Amino acid sequence: MQRDLSTAVKSDPLLKKYPVWSVSEGGAEVDNVGLQFLTIPTGAETLLPAGTKYADCANVHNYIYHPASPGLQDNKTWNAADPTSACKVESPRAGRPGHAPTLESRISIQRGHKPKEAGMVLLETERLFIRQWVPDDWKRFRPLGTDPRVLEYLATEPWSDERIRGFINGGIEVAKTRGWILWPVIHREDATLIGFCGFSDEFPPDVEIGWRLHPDYWGRGLATEAARAVMQYGFETFGFERLVCVPQAANRRSIRVAEKLGMTFERSFIHKGKEVACYVKANPNKGRA
Repeated sequence: MQRDLSTAVKSDPLLKKYPVWSVSEGGAEVDNVGLQFLTIPTGAETLLPAGTKYADCANVHNYIYHPASPGLQDNKTWNAADPTSACKVESPRAGRPGHAPTLESRISIQRGHKPKEAGMVLLETERLFIRQWVPDDWKRFRPLGTDPRVLEYLATEPWSDERIRGFINGGIEVAKTRGWILWPVIHREDATLIGFCGFSDEFPPDVEIGWRLHPDYWGRGLATEAARAVMQYGFETFGFERLVCVPQAANRRSIRVAEKLGMTFERSFIHKGKEVACYVKANPNKGRA
């Protein structure tokens, strides 16, 4: 029944953009009655951020009371639908759990304001979500602060848990005022926090665009995909005159991403004892009539 419902949703021109989760509660397979279209609320602390819209199989027991629990119970299916290992994403093409749904290929940008709500989705690309931080993200971020492959060109020691928490909490607070930060990047297919991408004030008066991804996700074009969406967001929403990217000169992976973004080499200099290369791109929207 789930497969049929999922196929029907993915065939509908209006509903096809919504992911459809398989059930994650034992026994729910026998009482599915249809689909419900929901939004994950603030404070749910699911892997996907607050504000994510999705379709879920509606179960009878979510709406009627049980003798052991008199009275109507709140519908908590957004929690059960959190796409963890216990709840795979069902693909209408494969017809079985474990394969990502075919989502509408797009970059969806919220223009004209600076989102401040923790967990709010800022951007969506074909394969990624870019959202605000939530306090619990420090646990998901830990591999990005400790893996020597990630830290190779960052001129830093492995981050302690205290430093990671400070980075996450600092991002939450700065997002409430300045608006732009380094935001977490979530991989759509497995709902994993795989890195960050955004802006920093490391080289004033310029604003730097930067990114960091877990090595398991290197070589797929994901850094470029995230940075391209973030760059457009920065130019259009914050009106940056230009952006810089300042990787170590030896960091060819980041330099290739900068080049794919249309950034051009400006100069080299020494930063924290290492030679770095400064790449720049002016806001293409500036100066237009």
